[in-house]
Amino acid sequence: MNNIKIMANLLPKVNLLRKVAVKLSGNQLYNDLYYAWIRNVIMKSIDVNPVNYTESLEGKKQDSWKIWVMWWQGESAAPNIVKANIMRLRQIFGKENVVLITEFNYQRYVNLTPEIQNKFSHGVISLTHLSDIIRFNLLNSHGGLWVDATVAVSENYKLPRNKGFLTLVPVGDGYASFIGHGMWTGWFIGGNKGGALFQYMVDFFNEYWEKNDVLFDYYLVDDAISVFAEVRSDFQAIQKDLAYDGDYYYLINKLTYETGTHEYVERWREDERYMIQKLTYKISVKPLMKERTLLYLLEQTDNVETS
Repeated sequence: MNNIKIMANLLPKVNLLRKVAVKLSGNQLYNDLYYAWIRNVIMKSIDVNPVNYTESLEGKKQDSWKIWVMWWQGESAAPNIVKANIMRLRQIFGKENVVLITEFNYQRYVNLTPEIQNKFSHGVISLTHLSDIIRFNLLNSHGGLWVDATVAVSENYKLPRNKGFLTLVPVGDGYASFIGHGMWTGWFIGGNKGGALFQYMVDFFNEYWEKNDVLFDYYLVDDAISVFAEVRSDFQAIQKDLAYDGDYYYLINKLTYETGTHEYVERWREDERYMIQKLTYKISVKPLMKERTLLYLLEQTDNVETS
């Protein structure tokens, strides 16, 4: 049994101890110790070293990015909120600049290793994890911006034009229990092609799945980025520059609300702090109630032009 398999079996127990220790003591140090352990496991198991990637993270400025969004089954099979999100992306960035990745076309854009392809087809790699792999292969090969299909972007959002790397870096104390401490947001990330982080992530996934048949941690993508961030002062400097007092989960717990919905939508549309919102389609609403909910308002695309 290799080291990753042993540690994957141990991780739930260590994680439980971490949660209990934080709850009883109120000390965030136990979070830091847990995530240091995760980084140590990865660094001892995978030879890919972040310091060996010399391509600048910032690089030359890029004026036009492709927008990558993925719904595996295709747009016609997507939930209404996902369809609306995709339509809005086309309105904001131009239909020609938004590429929808599906099971039918992903191989046009990325060249995954035979090991990854085989392990996905046999269920060793889940679709959720495959999307992480595809994401960083796309960004490494083509550059651009990855936006999860469950993200609602306001039609008034303006993509920064002076950044060679972009992600969301929220400020505040609400991220201490996460390995990234809010230094990046995997569901909204992009930059110039061939950037150091993107190269590293592609090589990391390739080596990891060449050596292993088990997923060490559900949050492996963030674990790997954390290893990179820990030793790259240039990455840390960029993240400080990107830090912004935005609330990217403002709407997700209000989707079934029936009052104040127009006010919430107006704030999302007009206030820069709320223009990018992570949503979910995994909620249940009674049909007779749905048209009164915030979710229903966000699903409407009658006023979205895609040409």
